[in-house]
Amino acid sequence: MLFFIYFIIAFFVIYFSFKCAYYLDIIEAKTNLSGLFLSSIILASITSLPELVTSVSAISFLDNPGLVLGNVLGSNIFNLTILASLIIIFFKRFLNSKIDPLHDKSLYLLIIIYSLVLAKMHFDFDFVVMSVDIVSILIGIFYLISLKFISVNSEDDPEDSQDKNINNYNENIKNIIIKFIFASMGLVISSVAITVITDKIVSVTNIGATLAGALLLGIATSIPELATSIALCKLGNFNGVFGNMIGSCIFNYIIITIGDILYNRGSIYIVDNNSYKLTVFGLVTILLTLIILKTKVKNESSLVSKTIYILSSLFIISSYFLFLFL
Repeated sequence: MLFFIYFIIAFFVIYFSFKCAYYLDIIEAKTNLSGLFLSSIILASITSLPELVTSVSAISFLDNPGLVLGNVLGSNIFNLTILASLIIIFFKRFLNSKIDPLHDKSLYLLIIIYSLVLAKMHFDFDFVVMSVDIVSILIGIFYLISLKFISVNSEDDPEDSQDKNINNYNENIKNIIIKFIFASMGLVISSVAITVITDKIVSVTNIGATLAGALLLGIATSIPELATSIALCKLGNFNGVFGNMIGSCIFNYIIITIGDILYNRGSIYIVDNNSYKLTVFGLVTILLTLIILKTKVKNESSLVSKTIYILSSLFIISSYFLFLFL
């Protein structure tokens, strides 16, 4: 029964995520804001809203910080698994797309963040500033740096931007913004609900908070990224897909910083076998994503390049399923 309720709530997470993305698309058309800015910052933040709300709920209402780390790490590796899968499924459109090379700066920042978290887990050092771990503080700093890179990207004219006819949307911008706010509220409420039901599943099944966060929360709260990325792929806008996925991964990590600030009853870094494996596999997927991006930026469609795209994508997908197996 609990799993049935879980899937019902997950449906509402999907529904409100689609609505948020749809209204944001109209806002883009009516305001002429940069599509890359909206996909990398606004859309990435919105599709990551379930991760934020569920993590805050896990700390504030459930006193279960293990769900936070598992949720963030699980969502990130699942996001990049989605990206790798979409590259294979929409391979021809991927080859024909142009991707901003500045995305690699965000990937480098993610590598640094993953390395910091891994070092925290491995050496278990304890250095806090006003009850906030130094790793969380550094994550917050790197997030602000990533916003600068993304803003630089948004100033350029993205090759994959899609022209939109404003006349297709009859409603005025005020009504659209109101609907967008209500859709966001629905996403928040359904996100809180899925956190509560996940906590109940943990207590009944005893599968562990980190693993539950990685599987049940990580997958359910990553569904918005999946839905919006499929839509972008159909438009051939892989630049937007990379911006959405990489932006979401970075935004997810700031959730750890927020959680650390809110949680004052101990460390939010619950180190166990599952969280350690998630961090290692996450770092591997980031490195493989960087290889794909670096190869793609060269605009090469040779046999060697195509092999790199496919093999790297398959390794990313394999890493996720290997974690599930282990």
